[in-house]
Amino acid sequence: MSDQANEFLLATDLQQPHVKRCREIMRKHPEIAQLIGRNPYTGLILAGLVTLQVGIAIWMSILGMSYWWLSLIIAYCVGAFANHSLYVVIHEATHNLIFKSRLLNRWAGVIADLPNAVPGAMGFHTYHLKHHAHLGEYENDTDLATHWEARMVGNSSWRKALWLALFPVFQIFRTFRLTHVNTWNKWMIINIGVVFLYDALLWYFFVFASFFFL
Repeated sequence: MSDQANEFLLATDLQQPHVKRCREIMRKHPEIAQLIGRNPYTGLILAGLVTLQVGIAIWMSILGMSYWWLSLIIAYCVGAFANHSLYVVIHEATHNLIFKSRLLNRWAGVIADLPNAVPGAMGFHTYHLKHHAHLGEYENDTDLATHWEARMVGNSSWRKALWLALFPVFQIFRTFRLTHVNTWNKWMIINIGVVFLYDALLWYFFVFASFFFL
């Protein structure tokens, strides 16, 4: 291992890089302080994106499964960007950066999770805060690739491309190494119940074509 890598690991063990970087940025660019804090207008973005995704899903149900090819195109060109933005909203809600109330931020995360069809907001909430508290610690930070991921990808370009394409799947498997972290709490149950109820209602009233889009 290089001396530079050793210095980085030592720094990671001694202090949280997030805090150090924040102080350096604030010292060099104090004007950034104006951008730090809650932004309730994010709630409008949340409402707009969820409405967009639900609207497209209902429209696809009207067209029917004969337009499955159009559903895939719209999902790739529009829906994927909307869902990514909703995960940014979930991130902001995790840090209580939308509303002053923690309760409202939790509900914002759950609502932003609806178009994802599979509940993940509250699981992300737990693991992401653990990531910030234990940045760079293999046993606590799911943002770090597992050892077998690193061995699998190596220096191969095509394996790196495949890894990126399947990145959400790899992130799910990373949670298994954090056996001491318990995600099963009240909000996890609420998250699962609300999202699956939404899925069931969407499928029941707007048939499979709507769910297929999501």
